[in-house]
Amino acid sequence: MTLITHNPESLITKSTQKLLQTLELEPTNLVRAPDNLHNGLLMMLCNEEASLKAWKDCLNQAGDIAIFIDEESFVAAQMALQKLDCKCQLLCLAAYLLQHQAALESKLVAKRFDGFCASYCSSAFGAFYPKNHDFALLQLLGLETQPNHYESVAHISAFNPQAALAENARVYYAMADSGADMAVCSAWSSFSFFEQQAKKMQASMNRGTLELPILHISEVALIALGQSIAAHKIPVGML
Repeated sequence: MTLITHNPESLITKSTQKLLQTLELEPTNLVRAPDNLHNGLLMMLCNEEASLKAWKDCLNQAGDIAIFIDEESFVAAQMALQKLDCKCQLLCLAAYLLQHQAALESKLVAKRFDGFCASYCSSAFGAFYPKNHDFALLQLLGLETQPNHYESVAHISAFNPQAALAENARVYYAMADSGADMAVCSAWSSFSFFEQQAKKMQASMNRGTLELPILHISEVALIALGQSIAAHKIPVGML
């Protein structure tokens, strides 16, 4: 089993590795996806031939099963796989964890999220991502989620930063105003944007301090297992 991510050094990657080690599901390999925050899916649209070659090389390294940490990389790989002669099975992280439900349940801390409610945020490409796995995992972890979910447009920041800032600020404060205790992101672009652009979003909306914690789904699972997570720019001390 291979972990695939566009940023092997990211906080999310390290959290995912810690999670899988805790569950004794440690991957045999870590492979860099041939995309990044700004051009993962745009590369597919703008230069399909180069994208397909890059994904073929990546998936050949992955072997039989590839587990994706980043929503965007998973979607890009799914698009590529439709045109590639490759037998690699692609799974988002939540789907893989659900396959090992027994191992997860055996280590859960009872009522870890009792009384907490989360907003769920995917990227604007979320229609191509199996969100049902994420919701099923959050339910298993005991975290209540709001019925509606939100979408960020962090991926357009490369060519329209002002539009990305305005829309993502609106989405962030909409989640905060909904009464959620935290926001759970499946996309690295959403997680990264909310973390890195906090001050700009605050200025854009002329609002107060950003205090809604932003968590990747791997971090939610770590907390449910009683593990600590890395400190964020947006505070997570409430957890």
